[in-house]
Amino acid sequence: MKLTSVSRLAALAFAGALALSSAAHADSKAWNELKAKLGPDAQLIAGVNVSAIKSSKLVQQLLPQVLSKMGSSDQIDQLTKVCKLEPLTSIDSFVIATDSSDKGIVTVSLAGANRSSLEACAKKLSGAQTITIGKDGALTSYAVTGDTAWVAWLSNDTVVIPTEPADKAALTKWIGGGFAKSAIAKLVGTTKTSSAVWLSTTKSNDLDAGQRMVGAFGNADLAAGKINVNAHLTLQDAKAAADAVAKANKQLVDAKQNPPMPALAPIIDGIKLSAAGSDMVVSVSLGEDQVMMLVGMAMATAGAVAPPPPPPPAPAPPSGTNVKVNGSANNVNVNVNGKPATPTK
Repeated sequence: MKLTSVSRLAALAFAGALALSSAAHADSKAWNELKAKLGPDAQLIAGVNVSAIKSSKLVQQLLPQVLSKMGSSDQIDQLTKVCKLEPLTSIDSFVIATDSSDKGIVTVSLAGANRSSLEACAKKLSGAQTITIGKDGALTSYAVTGDTAWVAWLSNDTVVIPTEPADKAALTKWIGGGFAKSAIAKLVGTTKTSSAVWLSTTKSNDLDAGQRMVGAFGNADLAAGKINVNAHLTLQDAKAAADAVAKANKQLVDAKQNPPMPALAPIIDGIKLSAAGSDMVVSVSLGEDQVMMLVGMAMATAGAVAPPPPPPPAPAPPSGTNVKVNGSANNVNVNVNGKPATPTK
């Protein structure tokens, strides 16, 4: 197995964990190890405390589905059978940092495993292929059949993995320090990084005409069986934030009156919007079943899972039958031979 798959597994775990959270904790091991060494180019930083969410039924149900749909089930099976490493028990926490081109690093802190056990695992999985381990300053290289991947071990159980594993220069810059003076550092300082899931970004995006998001931060925690999400979208000024909240609240009222799906009604009802200076503040409290439903819908929309099949076509009417259909798109009346049709059970 190439070591590049480690970064893929971390990214997959993050995709599952974004929908989940648990009670607040101190800053994770991964963030504590990284923040003093992180470079200045990050425009998005997100952290997940895996140790805080691994007991959640959502994680246990959702992560295997995500890994299966992404084609990583076999790799997980190999890690479990050959190396006795379980993703949910072997990873303490991780942090993702990316730049304007969505390239960056994944910092993973291990639990119940360390550098030696991970390297021994890689050698077992490589089979007849030889893994050559090299060292260059703070970086470590792993070469397999001509492919070389670079990582940086910050400690015996915390490793930085670049999204471009062969780019040694980029990795060197990413762990070269300077984060404290970066544009995103102040935003991270206002983010509740002790939460199980948190995110800060300085990436900009047009929300609507005259409304431009210039940054965002947020977190998620679990209390009394509810996942509580709090997010701040920073707009260009206070007026833009107030206008965005007013428009969004009007849309929420319309959605509450005519929800796109009945199951979404309580979720829409739980969304709260307000303005705080130039921030549009969004808060929502969701039950675990609601989160699972939303994630399933998102995965289906993205093509990660197949949508439910369409209902079978109705049987053709008998020969000589006069069928008349009238009504609107929401109220269709069917008459057969002048009488209302009786549904077939």
